[in-house]
Amino acid sequence: MNKKTDTNSAASTALSCSSERSLRNPCYCEENVWRLAYRKVHEQDINNHHNDGNNNNNNEEYHVVFISNEEKCCPMFQQLAAENEAKPCFWDYHVIFICTMNNNKEGKMMPTVVLDMDSRAPFPCLLQDYLLSSFRK
Repeated sequence: MNKKTDTNSAASTALSCSSERSLRNPCYCEENVWRLAYRKVHEQDINNHHNDGNNNNNNEEYHVVFISNEEKCCPMFQQLAAENEAKPCFWDYHVIFICTMNNNKEGKMMPTVVLDMDSRAPFPCLLQDYLLSSFRK
């Protein structure tokens, strides 16, 4: 089947979802992040095409971050998969999406944000807030 006409493909649903947060499928963090990255890159391409390449989104950098450890047991707080908000969820790995805007119109550095569809944290969440709320001692 041709992916351009397949309305159920990951690419099609990434672009047609009503919001970035609604891209979430529980327990599929890597697929969720792939769809989010695809959506961000395609939106950037579409905006550049319509604005003759003069789009502020050109300053955005995207990073996919794979979180794991040697034990394959990463305790993370604020995760929707945890039944109790005060308790961590133990992932063998987790994947998040990070966005950094190099500067705004005034030339000021903008904060780096995390987009984690599996988190109770704000969406997007400032990187330092995400780290403090997700990884506790």
